[in-house]
Parts: sequence; C-alpha cells; structure tokens
Amino acid sequence: MIDPSLIGRTTRWSIVASFLPAAMAFAGGRFDAGLGVLAGAALGLVPVLSWAWAIAPLMRGSGRSGWLVAALMLGKVILYGGALYLLIWSRRVHVPSMAMALLIPHAALAIAAMARPAATEAKA
Repeated sequence: MIDPSLIGRTTRWSIVASFLPAAMAFAGGRFDAGLGVLAGAALGLVPVLSWAWAIAPLMRGSGRSGWLVAALMLGKVILYGGALYLLIWSRRVHVPSMAMALLIPHAALAIAAMARPAATEAKA
C-alpha cells in the first residue's frame, strides 16, 4: 500500500518538476507550451491523489462503497474529457508538452516507491 507520506512527497516533487519546464517555456515566449506542462502535470496528479484520498479508503469501507468508487471513476472520466476538450481541441496548449507532463507525477511516484525500500534496507 502506498502511504500518505509518499503521496505527499510525490505531489510536492511533481509540482516542483513541472514548474521548471513551464517557467522555461513562459520565458521563451511559448505560453501554449508552458500552459500545456502545467495542465498536464495537474491532470497527471488526479489519478494519484484520487486513489490515495478517496478510492482506496472507500474500498476498505462498507459494501455500498462500490457505487461511490464507480461515481468517482465516472467523475474522473468527465473531468479528463472536459479538460482535454477545452485544452487540446480548442488548441490552447501545446499537445506534446501536455502529453509529456502527464507522465511527471507517475514517474515521480514510481521513483519514490522504488527508492523507498532501498532507503529502509540501508537503515537496517
């Protein structure tokens, strides 16, 4: 199970890792690329945070939690569909920068999860 401290650390590192390329894009005059990086990183955090704060606790709860989990999943699909429509279809962001930034939170979570057991074994 991924603990809340790992999620918090991952969230902070993802935000930091997305601001640097966004700031470079804004400084270079590419506002669509900077907005794409920020929007992609924000959308990339949705699955990580929704799983940690809403879905996992509900799945451990009562038998009625299945409907709530399904409603949350449907809400995420609607959120993604709306965001992708508004940002990509209306050409407000640079699509490759948004696509790459979607991976930032997942890469940070994978690195943090893989590095954590190594740090724990080193202490023992």
